[in-house]
This record gives sequence, structure tokens and C-alpha cells, in this order.
Amino acid sequence: MTARRSASSRPPTSSSTATPPLGFQEDAALDDGDIWATSFAIQDWTPAVEEQVTGLLHRALGKA
Repeated sequence: MTARRSASSRPPTSSSTATPPLGFQEDAALDDGDIWATSFAIQDWTPAVEEQVTGLLHRALGKA
């Protein structure tokens, strides 16, 4: 069995990209119907954002 990453983060790709994206792979189990987000832009790291990201990571890893 091979472990796969469900989430990734990368630095901005250009000077016009102000926020680094937080992305999820297809196996992240975040689907909710016929359409779902696969990446998110984080403008500011606040306690509320940290809570949302933690929830997304738990869902992506099947811990929710």
C-alpha cells in the first residue's frame, strides 16, 4: 500500500499572486455533491482561518 498526500501548499507562482494556495488532491474526500473546491487562497493566517484549515485537513485525511 502506498501512502499519498491529500493536501499541499506551495509558494506564490508569480509576483502577481499575493496569496499562496492550499491545494487538495482528488482523494482528499472533500467532495460535497457534484462540485467542490480543490484549492484555497489564504490571505491572512488568523485563529479562524487556522480552525477552517484544520477542519479541511481532518476531512481530507478522513479524520472528521
